[in-house]
Amino acid sequence: MRQIYSLLLLVFFITSCINQKEDKDNTNLYGPDDIVRCLLQDKTGNIWVGTWEGIFRYDGQSFTNVTPKDSPNEKRTMCILEDTKGNIWFGARGSGTWCYNGTSFTYFSEKDGLNNNMVNSITEDKAGNLWFGTDSGICRYDGKSFTKFTMNEINFAAKEGKSDNRILSILEDKAGNFWFATWDNGVWRYDGKSFVNFTTKDGLVNNGIRNILEDKSGKIWFVGGGVSRYDGKSFTNFTTKDGLRVDDISSVFEDKAGNIWLGDNNGGVSRYNGKTFTNFKLIETPSIYSIFCITEDKTGNLWFGTSRGIWSYDGKLFVNYTEKGLKQ
Repeated sequence: MRQIYSLLLLVFFITSCINQKEDKDNTNLYGPDDIVRCLLQDKTGNIWVGTWEGIFRYDGQSFTNVTPKDSPNEKRTMCILEDTKGNIWFGARGSGTWCYNGTSFTYFSEKDGLNNNMVNSITEDKAGNLWFGTDSGICRYDGKSFTKFTMNEINFAAKEGKSDNRILSILEDKAGNFWFATWDNGVWRYDGKSFVNFTTKDGLVNNGIRNILEDKSGKIWFVGGGVSRYDGKSFTNFTTKDGLRVDDISSVFEDKAGNIWLGDNNGGVSRYNGKTFTNFKLIETPSIYSIFCITEDKTGNLWFGTSRGIWSYDGKLFVNYTEKGLKQ
């Protein structure tokens, strides 16, 4: 009995030491059990996770919290982008944007020319400029300085006479047009000379658009309170009547096989193969369980960022990675 008791104490001691080391190194076998708004796999294979707790990096074995120690108190990360130079950019709610060059972080805020510290989206154009969608409109960075655009300055006033400065998603399509999704003013298309506004009056499913995607065929997808697909001339809208799981859609992604994945705010996803929808439910009791982002790794696994951590899907099984352990 004493031997068993001594063995248990030894196991407890070793486990405690391991846990202390993990805490010290900010490394854990499991991912954050918190809101995950953005996911990205970089060129080296690491998966970057933007959460309400800061920035995590997954190397295939463990998660490391890499949030800079000198970062502002506001760590809610909204978006991630890897630019053509290999730098990783992070946009946050209330603390501007961070650039990671593989060694250190550089911080940019309103003091450096950013138009607002509420950064919701980042994209890189074909010329290498970075575009930031913020709560105060659009900001473009050429590597040296920021150029600010507000809705009023670029005639972004809505047809109804309203002006919505909050940009949630930015896309540069194959033709070189820029698309900007707003909180409640539909979407805007910019061809380099003029802006055109699309709302529900033009066939858009909802005026509050959360995400934009251009698929392999060049069609543009808009999600937020439903799903719209734009072919350059008109919108096709999808609802539950067409087989979509629910109409409250929060994210959109196209996998390597050309399937469109739609994450919803009720704990599930829908896969569209061009003809029919296949619906999946990640959790039985959603309780405001949102699928905020979707990405695919180099091995073909899908990753889902949710309001309660991270899930992966290998084509057969959904697995939940949280700090409380793996769940299937």
